[in-house]
Amino acid sequence: KAEKVLVQKSGYYARSAPANAFDRDLIGRCAKVGVQAAIDGISGCMGEDEEKEGTPIRPIEFER
Repeated sequence: KAEKVLVQKSGYYARSAPANAFDRDLIGRCAKVGVQAAIDGISGCMGEDEEKEGTPIRPIEFER
């Protein structure tokens, strides 16, 4: 029996210059946390949560 999984991406990010070292580091950290969140079955929008102390990278709830 095959199970179906739907992965959706929304949003758009654009910039006028190539990614710098800071950007690549942030992208890597978001990807690492995002993969673990997916494995754990946690949904959300990956990013630095400015509403939490220390602005942790985490899957931010869609309800916000």
